[in-house]
Amino acid sequence: SAAGSLGAGGTLASAAAEGSDLDLDVSRLLFCDVKGIRALVASAGSLGEGRRLVLQGLDPRLERVLDIVGWKQAPGLAFEQAAATA
Repeated sequence: SAAGSLGAGGTLASAAAEGSDLDLDVSRLLFCDVKGIRALVASAGSLGEGRRLVLQGLDPRLERVLDIVGWKQAPGLAFEQAAATA
């Protein structure tokens, strides 16, 4: 599951060991349940001072859900729109 891969020992946790922002391309993510959203928010909060989990290309509907539940401003969480392709 997506949430499982974000937990301790998962891919995101391993990448978070690096020292800078963590960019995550979620442009193909069309659905994420509350457990998955909580995992993203928790991962962002655990990155440490001055670091961010940058969700790139998040579907506007999912971004709206994060806004409604109040997690869009979670510490360490940032958003970037996908680059336009020509």
